[in-house]
Amino acid sequence: TLVSLFVAYVVVGLSYGLRLLQGTLIQVSPELEESARTTGATIGRTWWDVVIPIVRPGLAGAWALIMIIFLREYATGVYLMGAGTEVIGSLMVSLLTTGAMNTIAALALVSIILTAAGLALALRLGARIHD
Repeated sequence: TLVSLFVAYVVVGLSYGLRLLQGTLIQVSPELEESARTTGATIGRTWWDVVIPIVRPGLAGAWALIMIIFLREYATGVYLMGAGTEVIGSLMVSLLTTGAMNTIAALALVSIILTAAGLALALRLGARIHD
């Protein structure tokens, strides 16, 4: 069930990620790639030197948003959880039925800390917060 959880979250993450990155990738002009290819760069080198530096803030922002979505996501995990393969959201939902509020509070704190760490990493990688 751990593999099925991984596959399910990858599929859900790809759908979110591609939608979030669509606007960023549209901003990259095809002429930039053509000029790099004209000067003799390979496709990999073109992506590494031209495309990725331009879309890096969008990638970091999309990664942060997907991480935050997945930390509060419980529907995918509830359908696929088994003994020992619970994710934080589904574990909190299952503990709610037993009334273990102290454990739920601890898991919520862990979720908040992971969200803050992920946001700090995304900001470090180049995401921007606009006022």
